Amino acid sequence: MSSTGHGSFWPSATQRALLEVALGPIEEAAARWQALQPLDVTTLEPGAFGLLPLLHDRLIEAVPDEPQLARLAGTYRSVWYRNRLLLDRLGTLLAVLQDDGIDPLLLGGAAAVLRWYPRLGLRPVMELELAVEPADFERAASAAARVGWRPSEDPRQFVRLRDDDGRMLVVHSGLPPAMAGPAGHRGAYQLVRARAARLEATVGSPLVLDPADDLLFVCAAGARVVLPRSCQWLVDVHAMVRSGSLPQSDELLARARHFHLVEPLRATLAYLTELLGGDGLEEHLGALGTRPGSRRDRLAFLLAGIGGRRTVAPAQALSIHLQATAEEPLVRVAARLPRTLQERWGAGSLLEVPALALRKTARLVRAEIQAGTSERSRSASS
Repeated sequence: MSSTGHGSFWPSATQRALLEVALGPIEEAAARWQALQPLDVTTLEPGAFGLLPLLHDRLIEAVPDEPQLARLAGTYRSVWYRNRLLLDRLGTLLAVLQDDGIDPLLLGGAAAVLRWYPRLGLRPVMELELAVEPADFERAASAAARVGWRPSEDPRQFVRLRDDDGRMLVVHSGLPPAMAGPAGHRGAYQLVRARAARLEATVGSPLVLDPADDLLFVCAAGARVVLPRSCQWLVDVHAMVRSGSLPQSDELLARARHFHLVEPLRATLAYLTELLGGDGLEEHLGALGTRPGSRRDRLAFLLAGIGGRRTVAPAQALSIHLQATAEEPLVRVAARLPRTLQERWGAGSLLEVPALALRKTARLVRAEIQAGTSERSRSASS
């Protein structure tokens, strides 16, 4: 865990050390790399994969005789090739969507590699991620199906699709809940779309988030428990900060307060400052430190960091609910919780929510009993 605060989403000790090598001062990279040896780059945990292309670039300069450079070069070429194929698919998809009058926002890894990284091979993109006007959601999914993307689940506020080569596409109805806040998925989408930028040099000229909104989106999505644990979001934030494209601290703070994302933004910048030094972050951290999030915002962030196979889902649901109702009285917060759970669980009506809650609780209890039985059996065997 980071000394900057709680959270099961922070990088592991190995990921943290690799971040220091890849992003820290070049003059310290060789010594930090040697301190990690022996380290086989082919057996790293999955969440560290995104660091391998950056390590390749850093070690070529800092440790040019490193025996594993050939493997890292192979990873870089593979990432470049896979990204190229995925972005070709993006161009085809955007053309079909635009023919149907749908002009989506490009989110996530594809937007990051096109905007914040100098070369396609430096940042693996695991899936395409789009956000569309809620009224266009079903038409967007149908358009994607016409060019080979098949839904892998029933659509709700988002749909996940897969093509014949196993590549993934996620289409959101409005903005994802982790960023939307009190404005809701529709209102928040309209707000960020009004200040979105267009990547004219990219095939299809996709719309992408304004730099400040993009930073908040990455922090909101990254500073919560995901499996496997990844440090890619921290690399993306570092690339954004280094770009010099972020607004002044007052504007960034105002945006964060509007979406009730002060806490994940503050924690992310504090972690990078602790890891790498100031690197231009001191001004932003100073502004965030003088105007922290509300007590309810801090609780939502605390819940977002709770890990564990059986605790992460309810904690995430409650975290998003607190963020969405951050400006409402507590009585209203409690009254709206069943509706939030209905949407989260895909229930057909509010009447189904109590039964679903009981079934989920029963599964948790059974899992705990089975885990306890297994542990006792292992102890007896010992």
